[in-house]
Amino acid sequence: MEANRRFFSKIGFNYFALGIIIVVLNIIIGLIINAIDPRILSNQTLMTFFSAIWTYLLPLPIFIYIMRKTESKTLEKHNMNIKTFIICISITMFLMWIGNMMGVVITAGIGSLIQHDVVNPVNEVINNSGLIANLIIITLIAPIFEELIFRKLLIDRTIKYGGTISVLLSALLFAFFHGNLSQFFYAFLLGGFFAIIYIKTGQIKYTIGLHMIINFIGSVVSLFVSQPLMDLANGSVLSPTSTVGVLLYILITLGLTFMGLIYSIKYFDKSKFDGSEKEIILKNPVDTILLNPGIICFILLMSYTIFTSIA
Repeated sequence: MEANRRFFSKIGFNYFALGIIIVVLNIIIGLIINAIDPRILSNQTLMTFFSAIWTYLLPLPIFIYIMRKTESKTLEKHNMNIKTFIICISITMFLMWIGNMMGVVITAGIGSLIQHDVVNPVNEVINNSGLIANLIIITLIAPIFEELIFRKLLIDRTIKYGGTISVLLSALLFAFFHGNLSQFFYAFLLGGFFAIIYIKTGQIKYTIGLHMIINFIGSVVSLFVSQPLMDLANGSVLSPTSTVGVLLYILITLGLTFMGLIYSIKYFDKSKFDGSEKEIILKNPVDTILLNPGIICFILLMSYTIFTSIA
C-alpha cells in the first residue's frame, strides 16, 4: 500500500477505534448502571448525562493520544468580525434546513418501503431529556468535543493534501459518526461548512460557537416552540405569549435561512481554496482516501449503526 493510502487508512482506523471505544464504554457503563439500579436506564435525563461520559469525556483523551502519533500542521490564524460571524450563523441555518429536508425526504421514502416510520433518535433524546440536559450536553459539551475530533484533530493532519480533501473528509466522517439517516445529510453539510471556516480562520473557537448556536436552537429553543406549533397544527388557539414566541421563532428562523441562502450564493467563490495549503497532490484521490482498510472499517461500523436505527 502506498504511503498516502496508508496515511488515510491510519486516520480511518483511528476513527474506527473511536467508534469501538464508544460502543464498549456504552456496554460497560450500561452494565454498571444496571447493577446499581436498573431504574436509571429508563431515566432519559440521567442517561443523556451518562452518554456524554462514554461518547466524549472518556474517549477523547485516548483519541488525542492516538491522533498525536500522526504529524500535524498548525494553521495560519485569522480573526473573524461580528458581521462575518452573523453571516456564518445564517449560512449554518440555511444548510441545516436543507440537510433536514433531505433527511426527512429520504427517511420518509425508506419508511414507506419498510412499512414503518424511521425514528429520529436525536429528537427522542431532545424531547425526553429535559432542558438542563439539553443545555449542558447537547448545547455545550457536544460541540466542543465534536469540533475537536472532526475539525481540529482531523484537519490539522490532512490539510497537507489540500483544503478540499480536508473539508470533504471532515464532512463525511462527521456525517457517518452521527449514526442515523435523519442527521446524516445536515451533519455532512454543516461539517463541511465548519471545516471551511476552521481552515480559513485557523481557530476552532468559531466553529465551536456556530455549533453551539445551532445545537441550542435545535435542543433548547425547540422545546419551547414544538408544543405550541403542534397545538397550532391541530387547530388549537394559542395564548398570546405562545403566539408571540412562535411568531418570533418563525420570523427569525425564516429570516436567517433566507439570509443564509443569499450569502451562500454570494460567497460561494470565497469558500474555494487556492491550493496554497496543499503540499501533496494525489493522482487518484477517491481511491487513496476512501478505498483503504481504515476508512472502509469506519464506514462499515457506522453504516451498521445507521442500519440498526432504521430496522
